[in-house]
Amino acid sequence: MKKIKSLLLLITCIIITSSCSDNNGVDNLTDKELLSKKSWIFNKFEFLSSSFNPHNFTPENFEDRVNTVYKDLSITFNSDETGKIKSSNINKTFTWKLVDNKLTMTLPNPTEPTDDVVDYILSINDTEMQLKMIDSFTLFIQNKEVNAKGIQYYK
Repeated sequence: MKKIKSLLLLITCIIITSSCSDNNGVDNLTDKELLSKKSWIFNKFEFLSSSFNPHNFTPENFEDRVNTVYKDLSITFNSDETGKIKSSNINKTFTWKLVDNKLTMTLPNPTEPTDDVVDYILSINDTEMQLKMIDSFTLFIQNKEVNAKGIQYYK
């Protein structure tokens, strides 16, 4: 009888142990949930390519310029697919859509007849968000217009 009780206790322990989740108390959130979990703070820009660079600026020139302009930038994604971009010189609202890993952000542009639409390939986890640009964007280095494509890293 003692052996049967010990065997039943052992089986019960095995069942309880195997039925517990193995996520260490961390929920498996979807990418949409991770986006809206917190405000994302800009960390760095990594240059990938340029479609217009007649002045032969280096990748470091591009990275330095974007890192300087975005240094205090934060992005907040709300669960209702609206959001806000803020920094010392930017305060814009936007809407967003995420389909698979393609993030589309639409920013109202009051000076143009159409809104600005920017597409990214999103990689995200609890601690880092990467926005890989699908199209180039225009920026100015030493007052000269150029285009760049890269990855924006947020934490």
